Amino acid sequence: MRPEIVDSCALALRRMGRNSVIGVTSSLRGEGRTTIAGALAVAAAHSSSGILVEFDLENASLAKLAGLAPTPGVAEFLRGEASIEECLQPAGEDLFMIVAGEANERVESLVKALPALMTALRGETHDEFAPAMHKDSTIVLDLPPLVSGISAARAADLCSDVVLVVRSGLDSRRIEQAKRMLASEPVVVLNRTGSEPGVRARLKARKGGR
Repeated sequence: MRPEIVDSCALALRRMGRNSVIGVTSSLRGEGRTTIAGALAVAAAHSSSGILVEFDLENASLAKLAGLAPTPGVAEFLRGEASIEECLQPAGEDLFMIVAGEANERVESLVKALPALMTALRGETHDEFAPAMHKDSTIVLDLPPLVSGISAARAADLCSDVVLVVRSGLDSRRIEQAKRMLASEPVVVLNRTGSEPGVRARLKARKGGR
């Protein structure tokens, strides 16, 4: 992941403020959504702590990209099979990740339980949260693209800020159509490079610290 991408995301974080819950989505696949979500989480870890949550349950890739265990993850937590502490995986200094896990049912049925995940991530379920967690963490949700259905839009409704990643050259009408699917006005990020292969090496490097 190129440093300038992380630097740009750090600037965006300062504008959105700390303690944010940021949902990152796109109109289509392949627009660099996961790259931007990862960069936001890394940037948050530089200043405080960051948590990257993979909610693209139908196209999970974070475990392979970052060299993490494939389960337990979001799906297991939403089904009540694992605690938030069991799902959190350290990925570097002040950086944590939760993979999608194995979703064997319709995604829409899991979305209904998503508020419980958000409550747990914020540390609102009990006083003594996991030692590695901080209530001032920035939580970044890597959402599925809006074209995949209603799950991305519903999950975005639970976020304090929404980032819409747009590949350079995408028809402006499609951008406006994507924005109308969201309840609040998103921050539009123009990605001139699309998906970035370097994200794999960068995420793995974070596991050894800065």
